[in-house]
Amino acid sequence: MKHLQGTASQEEVSQLQQWYQKTDLSQVEMQMLTKEELEESGLRIRQDLLAYTGRSKSRFFLSSRAWWKAAAVFLLLLGGLWWWRHTLSSDEARERIAAIVNLPPGHTGAVLHLDNGSTILLDSTAHGLIASESGVEILRDSSGVQYKGTSHQLAYNTISTEKGRMWSLTLPDGTKVWLNAASSIRFPLNFNGAERLVELTGEAYFEVVHNARQPFRVKVADQVIEDLGTSFNINAYGDNQNIITTLVEGSLRIDSKEMKCVLMPGQQASIGKDNIICEVSQMGAVTSWKDGYFEFYDAGLKEMLQQISRWYNFDVTYKSGLTEEKFTGRFPKNLALGKALEILKQSGINFTLKPGKETNKTSIIVSPI
Repeated sequence: MKHLQGTASQEEVSQLQQWYQKTDLSQVEMQMLTKEELEESGLRIRQDLLAYTGRSKSRFFLSSRAWWKAAAVFLLLLGGLWWWRHTLSSDEARERIAAIVNLPPGHTGAVLHLDNGSTILLDSTAHGLIASESGVEILRDSSGVQYKGTSHQLAYNTISTEKGRMWSLTLPDGTKVWLNAASSIRFPLNFNGAERLVELTGEAYFEVVHNARQPFRVKVADQVIEDLGTSFNINAYGDNQNIITTLVEGSLRIDSKEMKCVLMPGQQASIGKDNIICEVSQMGAVTSWKDGYFEFYDAGLKEMLQQISRWYNFDVTYKSGLTEEKFTGRFPKNLALGKALEILKQSGINFTLKPGKETNKTSIIVSPI
């Protein structure tokens, strides 16, 4: 209340920002606000944030507009029911909302490709033994897929996800992997050689079991990323210009024809067209996908929609004249698409739906308001 009234101290504003970063906004109780109340509250919070960021520019590296977007996400969740109530007054709006709401979020699922050429849809397999190959048992449990046993043959498995799917697995050496949507990982059933080499497309988060005598390496396009006792995230989607590797813990070596470097915790290497090493100030924006959230920190519009479209499996078309502003916010990935888009729409992004030719396929046209 103090924040809305303009009487909050700097410490209280800082506490609000910390609360925002930690709170599961899906559990915030929505309130019925009038349009006038929403606009007045939004104006007050924007004024407060502009004043606060003006006093603390050395602490926060966000533009004042970006902090306004962060506060807007919270305000719009509170006012969301007002929009739904009034928008439903027209037949066109009913049809539009129904089309959005009927597109569910993604879920846990993947395809296991065995060395013998057969495939197993992991979405529908029960817990327990799902396959045996080259003396190794492949088990499905609550953590995903695990491997038990030793193979003396050179055999490989691949686990791949489509758009709208995520998966987790434990490699034969005990390394844990979280695989994001539209990604794949190829690995041997047993790491018998001088190194533990896996191949990745898309995005994955690794918690590596360190073994200095048998280094763990990830091959991504023309890069090799070597664990030096590490938890790290690799984003190597084909629609990105660069391969982005972010180190959470430990140490990491990157060997690329463009650049060779060693990362320290909190650093990120973006290698490709533009070679950059930078400090990561908001690690949640990199790793929150595996914990069930979208989190954006000073992100561009296309960057946000790349992530969201992979999860909800829709195509995006952009019209000219779009905003160049940056966006900051966080919301859970288990929302129906309609609620996710409404958060973005109220932040100043306009969407038009276009039914696709394929069943359950939706195209979204993004245009200036």
